[in-house]
Amino acid sequence: MEVKIYTHGSCKIREAGSKNMSGLFDTFTIAKRGLNVNQGAINTTSHNIANANTEGYSRQRAVAETTKPFGGMSRFDTCSVGQVGTGAEITSIQRIRDYFIDYQVRSETGTSGFYTQASETLYKVEDILGEPSDKGIQQLTNNFFNAFQEVSKNGNKANVKTVAIQSAASLADAINYAYNQLEKTRDDSQKLLQTNVIDVNSYLNQINELNKQIKGISAVGQVPNDLMDKRDLLVDKLSNKFGIKLDRDSFETINLSSTEYPNASLVKSDPNDINYNRLSYVKGAKVESDGGAFKLTVEYYPLGNEQAAVKSFTVKGTNKSDLDEIKDSMLQNRILLADKDGNAMTETVATKATSTTPGRSIVEIPALADGSHTVDTKVTEDGAIAITIGSSTISRDKDGVITNSTSYSVTNNSDGTMYIKLNSDLTIKVEKDGSIAVPAESFTADISTNAQAKLSLKKAIFQTYKYDSDRDSEGNTVNSVDNKNVKGDIAANQSVQDNIKEYMDNLDRLAAGLAYSVNAIQTGSIKGTDASGNVITSQGLSGNLIFVTYDESTQKNKSIDDGITAKNIRINKDLITDPQKLNCSTTSTSGEGDALRAKAIANLNILKMNLSSVANTEDLSTWDREKFLKQIGINTTSTASGFTDSTCLSLNTGTDGSTVDSYYKTMVNNIGVIKQESDRIAANQETILANLQEQKSEVSGVSLDEEMTNLIQFQHAYQANAKIISTVNELLDVVINGLKR
Repeated sequence: MEVKIYTHGSCKIREAGSKNMSGLFDTFTIAKRGLNVNQGAINTTSHNIANANTEGYSRQRAVAETTKPFGGMSRFDTCSVGQVGTGAEITSIQRIRDYFIDYQVRSETGTSGFYTQASETLYKVEDILGEPSDKGIQQLTNNFFNAFQEVSKNGNKANVKTVAIQSAASLADAINYAYNQLEKTRDDSQKLLQTNVIDVNSYLNQINELNKQIKGISAVGQVPNDLMDKRDLLVDKLSNKFGIKLDRDSFETINLSSTEYPNASLVKSDPNDINYNRLSYVKGAKVESDGGAFKLTVEYYPLGNEQAAVKSFTVKGTNKSDLDEIKDSMLQNRILLADKDGNAMTETVATKATSTTPGRSIVEIPALADGSHTVDTKVTEDGAIAITIGSSTISRDKDGVITNSTSYSVTNNSDGTMYIKLNSDLTIKVEKDGSIAVPAESFTADISTNAQAKLSLKKAIFQTYKYDSDRDSEGNTVNSVDNKNVKGDIAANQSVQDNIKEYMDNLDRLAAGLAYSVNAIQTGSIKGTDASGNVITSQGLSGNLIFVTYDESTQKNKSIDDGITAKNIRINKDLITDPQKLNCSTTSTSGEGDALRAKAIANLNILKMNLSSVANTEDLSTWDREKFLKQIGINTTSTASGFTDSTCLSLNTGTDGSTVDSYYKTMVNNIGVIKQESDRIAANQETILANLQEQKSEVSGVSLDEEMTNLIQFQHAYQANAKIISTVNELLDVVINGLKR
């Protein structure tokens, strides 16, 4: 292009309409940048292909943007026709992830985990009962009644009696075996909860560590894609245990809690905040008498670690039912919310009340030694808070002034909460309202005088399968479980114990109803024993019972049936040794042809008993024959004996209730219905989850076909940029060397 230059003084003025373009070195730079962009894209593609089968990996994409153009900064810029491109650069390596799909997958994973685990356990329960079967309880019950029907037809023949006694023994063994297997299945579910605790704590610790690394890398402007993939995979696995509540924070960090206990912080975005929760496992709990009152002692493994020293805490109370309620909850749920070291915590041990010492709130711990310490509370409505520990006193005035000592350190938070760390590693938390919180292994709380203590203990139990509506003074409930959408196999292992306990209770009622009614006919009395412990009989009959109670302490059969249950029901071995001791006749003086008592036992198969009237909460091992038979409908009002006849062959019962056979059938059918429902929902959830996983794979998964296509595209682009560099090289040779010729 022709350019005319006019000179005026020291200025050179370009003629209007003239143009200026970037030079060959600019072109060279653009091509070099193109090489770098496509090299980065090829590296990213290679990384995707290498991790095509890596669990939890999300495909990545090199994001390229144009670099800052040259020229065209102003309409008066006469050095260019406008902005001239300067190439491209990779601004980030983007992780392809859809957070909403992640949320859906985790939500459905929790639901699927609950029903899958419940279905597996219920399958074991169904298999234990083994119905219908030739060796099941239902068939053995029929065999038992049929055997006594044969005795009634054949008088007092020893061989027929032997068959009847053997059928009774088989039935007792079957009931006992089924109960013990159900008990073992329940214990297995509780043992699985310990495994859950260990797994959850491991996941949380790994997530917490990854959170720290991710924050450090993000803070310097880098994107830790692979670390975030690892963290998301752990969160996915965690969602199979319970409901996940995840909040994203700055620098790609997350805050993590459970939907069931949203106030319990499991992972915090701030790496310096060590006030987070972990889980511990309850080893055992028992209620004992304590000087006219009662005490509950709970032992637990910190963080579920059996190798660590067992810790414990004690709760006192005058109401045994309150303590039993907490004990049962501890043994079923088995998981405690704890601090980072596994110490189970309470939220409130002392609350405000009137004191004889105005202006002071005192909590006395007698010594700093390890063990259980008694917490005494004397609190007022105003004034300073003082904590007496041995001979030392820590006090805080209303203006925030703290008296310190070399035996402890004090941290005063801005919200008014004070943390006191003792040399014995016992931390006492003084809330701004004056309430006190201490580690659970280091205190004795009295729930009969402190209403909040019971609630605090309930809050410490990680119960994820059932909503607890009890509220504290601020209106907060114990947990936030949605009963219509229970999540995780922790909840399944906790809730299925309710089902198992119901079946065990049903077997207890079945065993007691069968044994007591048979023994009542056998002895001619609904009463078990007299004050001296002797078996009560009538009609001159012997006191040889058919079913007796097994004594766990002596590991021997008793000669009575008091407290008989499915766990301790046994056949009277005296009858096995001598079948002629079986009472078959109406009275002791009846002839050998009289077998009406055996027929009366056989007729019990049509006797209706209201077994369901015995509550599941009842401990049948403390009951006796008379109490049980009256409870299930045996009428002693119209006939004091409880029989309709003077020879005590027909129990005086009404038309309510069900026979032993129909009661057991109903129990088995209920198990089948619940099992089928769990199977159905588990199958539906599997389908839903599979569809969501497919959607997730479409977004985040690596497609080898797509990556190979991209690789060819980037390869060609790389080659094209290399060709440009080669061309520029030739042109520069022309400019530099060609002009000489």
